[in-house]
Amino acid sequence: MTGPSATERVLAVAAFDPDVLQGLVARDLITAQATGESLAVGVPASPGRGAGAAYFELDAALAGLDRGEAVVFVVPSTSPADEPVIRHAAAVVTAGGGTASHAAIVARGWGVPAVCGVDRLSFEAGSARFGAATVRSGDALVVDGSTGVILRAPEGDVAVGRVAAGEMVGGAVQTPARTPAPTTPQLPGEMTELLTWADEIIAGRVAVFANAESPADVAVAMRLGATGVGLCRSEHWFLGEHRPLLAQLLPGGSDSEHPALLDRFEQVNRLATEALLDALDGAPATVRLLDASPAEFGIAGGVRGERGVRAARLRSDLYRAQLRPLTGIAADRAARGEPAGLRVLVPMVGGPDDLEFVSGLLDELRPAAGGVALPVGAMIEVPRAALTAAQIARRSAFLTIGTNDLTALAWGVDRDAPPVPGEIDPFASLDVDGVGRLIGLAIADARAVVPDLDVSACGEVAGDPSSIGPLIELGVTTLSVSPHRVAGARLAAAQALLRLDTSGSAPPLGAG
Repeated sequence: MTGPSATERVLAVAAFDPDVLQGLVARDLITAQATGESLAVGVPASPGRGAGAAYFELDAALAGLDRGEAVVFVVPSTSPADEPVIRHAAAVVTAGGGTASHAAIVARGWGVPAVCGVDRLSFEAGSARFGAATVRSGDALVVDGSTGVILRAPEGDVAVGRVAAGEMVGGAVQTPARTPAPTTPQLPGEMTELLTWADEIIAGRVAVFANAESPADVAVAMRLGATGVGLCRSEHWFLGEHRPLLAQLLPGGSDSEHPALLDRFEQVNRLATEALLDALDGAPATVRLLDASPAEFGIAGGVRGERGVRAARLRSDLYRAQLRPLTGIAADRAARGEPAGLRVLVPMVGGPDDLEFVSGLLDELRPAAGGVALPVGAMIEVPRAALTAAQIARRSAFLTIGTNDLTALAWGVDRDAPPVPGEIDPFASLDVDGVGRLIGLAIADARAVVPDLDVSACGEVAGDPSSIGPLIELGVTTLSVSPHRVAGARLAAAQALLRLDTSGSAPPLGAG
C-alpha cells in the first residue's frame, strides 16, 4: 500500500492547527471540567492543568514538595530564587505578569501549567484572597493554564498532580502524585508522521532548536524534534544551591573578588556544559554567557548597567571563567574526534566593541585550548544593537534576536507588567509594526554585509505560531523555543514557508 502523495502531505501539514498540536504536547485535550468554586480567571500563561495544595511562600512550598505533596505555587510574582519550586510544581499562579513574565517563561520551559496576571489576588499571612474568597495554605486548587481558570476543589474531589489527557473521570481530576518537571510528552503516532512531513518542508531553510540548560530539558526537546540547543542560559546553572555563589560574584556582591569563589564558578560551568553536550550526543549547542540581573539576586542594578556583557566588561574574570571551560571542553572533544558543536552567544550587546571584548578574551585562551576557536555571536536585544547590526555582523559568526528584552526596551514596559485590557500583548505575539520593524532593519542591514549570516530568534514570540511566519518573512533562519513548544514551532514554520512559496515571496536564506 502506497503512502500519501507529496501533495497530500503538504495539504495535511497546511491544514493542522499548531495550537491543537501544542495542546497534545501539553497533554491537555480534556473534555470534562473539574467541579468546584470558580475563584478567578487570569492570563493563560502555560498550557495544561494541575491540581494540588496551595502554598504562598517559597519555604512552605519547598516543605510541601519534601513531604511528597503536589504544590500549587500562588505568589505575587516569581524570581530565579523560586525556580526550584516551579520546576516541580503542579501549577503556578501569580498576581502580576503576563505571557512573558518570569513565571510564564519558566513554567512553559518545564511543562508546568501556569496562570498569571490574576486580578484582585492579594495575600495575608498563610492565606490568599481571590476577590472575596479566601484560600488558606494547604487548600486544594485546580489551575487550568490553557484557559486561565482557577477553581477551589471540593474536599476529596481532587487527587493532586498534573493532569494528563483522558484523566478526568466523573468531573474529578484523577492523577498520580507529583511528577518532577519537565514531563516528557508522548505524541500520537500520526502526529509524529505529520511532523516528519513538516520537516521535509523546512529542511535547509529553517531550523528549530530549543532553549535548554539541563539534560532533562534536552530530553524533552529532542523527543519533540529539536535539532540542537539554540539558547542555553548559563545563569540558570546558578539557581538553587548555586544561587548564593553567583550572588557573591556579581558586581556589588558581598565577596566578588574571592579567588576560591571564581574557581567554584568555573567548575560549575564546566560540569554543566559537559552534561549538556553529553545529553545532546553531538547535536550543536549555543551557550549564552552570563546575563544575570543583579536585582534578581538582591543587588541593586540598572536595566543594562550591570547585566550581560557590560557586567563582564566591569569584571572580565567572570566571562574568562566561563570561556576557559568552554574552550577546554571543545579542545578535549576535538582531540577525541568528537564534535563539540559549541557556539558562544554574547548577551545585551550594544555595539561592536562588546564583541571585540569577548573575542579578545577568547584570543587569550586559545593557545591553552590547542588553537580551538569558538564561533561568537551577538544577541540583538537592545534597540541600539538593532540599529548598528551591520557593524556588529562584521564581527559575529551569527546573530540571535532576543525578542523578550527587545520588546521590553522598545515598548518601555517591564515584561512582568500585567497587560493593559484591550491592548495587544507584544510579549506573546510579534509587534509587527514596532519591534518587527527593528528586527527587519537589523537583519537587512546585517545581511547587506554578510549575506549568508545565520539569524536566530528566541524568546516567547519565537515559539508563538502566529509570529513564526512574520519572523521567517523578516529573514529569521533559526527558531529557538521552549522545549514543549518545539513540535508546534516545526509545524508553524512549515506552514509559514508554504504560504511564502504560494505568495511568490522570496524564500529565506538557508539555515546555518
